[in-house]
Amino acid sequence: MSSSQTKLQRVRHDIKIRRLRVEKIEDLSASLKRFTFSGDDLGSFNSASFDDHLKAFFPNAAGELHLPQVGDKGVVFPEGVAKPAVREYTPTGIDLVGERLALEFAIHDAGPATSWAKSAQVGDEIGIAGPRGSIVLPMDLQHYVLIGDETALPAIRRRLSELPATATAHVIAEVNNAADEVALPSAASVAATWVHRNGKAAASEAFMLPALDGLNLPKTDVQVWIACEREQARQLREWFLAGGWDKDAVRYASYWNKGTAAYHEPHED
Repeated sequence: MSSSQTKLQRVRHDIKIRRLRVEKIEDLSASLKRFTFSGDDLGSFNSASFDDHLKAFFPNAAGELHLPQVGDKGVVFPEGVAKPAVREYTPTGIDLVGERLALEFAIHDAGPATSWAKSAQVGDEIGIAGPRGSIVLPMDLQHYVLIGDETALPAIRRRLSELPATATAHVIAEVNNAADEVALPSAASVAATWVHRNGKAAASEAFMLPALDGLNLPKTDVQVWIACEREQARQLREWFLAGGWDKDAVRYASYWNKGTAAYHEPHED
């Protein structure tokens, strides 16, 4: 496959801090919650790619939300207050006219974001900044292979929602068990392979690698996208390269790193 088929477009966005209010909470599975937020200035929000990531700022233990400001030297927090907990999320449902934005939270190990998501109610607030930029992947290919664990499901679901009916997509998704599987709506023809850890810790084994051996995945006119734990993502990418896939057709991102909190590694070329 020629590299022109997988040509990337990089888009930069101005950073703006926004305060959002919870309008709706939905349980998508046993471990994935969807929050719909409203915001007075979401009409200017910009997200050009399905795997964009923005920074979310959470209230402190007292329920106070201290947001930074964008200055000449970048993002600056108010003096005299502790910085809020920050995590990164993929914007999913985007309604610029109605000024609504959806984020999907994977409920896993205890942390400030998971704690907030478990107890959040309509009317609660968070802050967001970004996305800083987008890496736009092609939309005119025949085949798409989307691979990831719970943390990648929001991006996978957004990608599927944007694919045309002329495309085919194969999803390989790792979750704990069948209760964690989610709907994958798309106009495209979608085949899903769910890999279950069945109580084992995430990234304690290479759960998705064995599943790949039994699949007849396309090698031409295809874009492969991988996102999960850092070492798992690298192993999965190497499986594709060793199997003869063009390196330009295989994108991967580290959405988390085993043993490291609040981690994110930018996408790799």
